[in-house]
Amino acid sequence: MVEAERLNRPRQTEALKLMAGTLPLEVAVAQIRKGIDRRRFMIIPGWRARGLWFTNKLLPGTLTRKFADFLVSR
Repeated sequence: MVEAERLNRPRQTEALKLMAGTLPLEVAVAQIRKGIDRRRFMIIPGWRARGLWFTNKLLPGTLTRKFADFLVSR
């Protein structure tokens, strides 16, 4: 299922996933548990993914899409 999703996702999605990076399972689980223990509403493991979330929150939607398009065109 994951492989099929990988083959069919837009290039923008692929670029953003590469920017967000991946975490080892143990690190992701530890950060998620910490967020749950602190009763966080939203838990985003990994500093790169949190940075993308924060940037997306600050920038208007059009600017975010243009940035994603720029990344894909490289």
